[in-house]
Amino acid sequence: MQQISACSRALRNSDFVDPKIKSELLINITNAWLEINKLLIAISPILADRGNVTFEGAKFELADDDFIIDDPAEKRKAVLLAIPTNIVRFFKDDLFSTKMGPLLIKRAESESNNLIKHELMLLIIAERPKKWNKVIDNYIINLDKNSFYLSDVLQVLNYNIDFNATELGDKRVLNLFAKKCRAKHLYQKNNPDLGLIKKMK
Repeated sequence: MQQISACSRALRNSDFVDPKIKSELLINITNAWLEINKLLIAISPILADRGNVTFEGAKFELADDDFIIDDPAEKRKAVLLAIPTNIVRFFKDDLFSTKMGPLLIKRAESESNNLIKHELMLLIIAERPKKWNKVIDNYIINLDKNSFYLSDVLQVLNYNIDFNATELGDKRVLNLFAKKCRAKHLYQKNNPDLGLIKKMK
C-alpha cells in the first residue's frame, strides 16, 4: 500500500514525463489496486466480525460510525460492498490532481476489468475533472439496469450531493445523474429520457 501511494504521488507530480510511461505506471497502480481488492474481499468476513484485521503490517479497521448493523450476515455484506469506495478513499488524494484528469479518464474508459473501471469512475465522480459529466453519463448508460455497480454509483452520487464543499453547479449535475440511476433501474431503460428522469423525486 505504501508503494501504491508513493507511485501515485510520483505519477501525479510527473508533469514532464513521457505520456506512454505515465500511462504504463497508471496501469501498474490499478493492477496493484486489484490485489488490494482481492485481499479486502478475502478478509471482509473477519473484518465485519471483529472490527479490525492486521495483515502483513497493514491494519484495516471499521470506523466507529460505520456498519452499525446487528445482523452478522448483513454486516458482512455491507463491509464487502463498501470495498470499492474504500479503495478510492485510500488512494485518491495521492493520485488525483487537475492535470491527472485526462489520463484518469482515458484509463477509466479503456479499462477492461469491471471492478477497477468502477473504482476509477468513483474517483472521477469524487474529484470531477474537466469533462467528467460526459464520462459518468456514458458509464451510467452502459451499466446493467440491476447491477451492484449502478447502485454503488447512486450511493457515491448521493454522498457527493450532500457533501458541504460540493459546488452548486456540480450538485445540479450530480442530482440529475442520481435521478437517472433511479429511473434506469425503476423503468428498466438503458438511457432514460428527461421525462422519466423528471418523474424521480
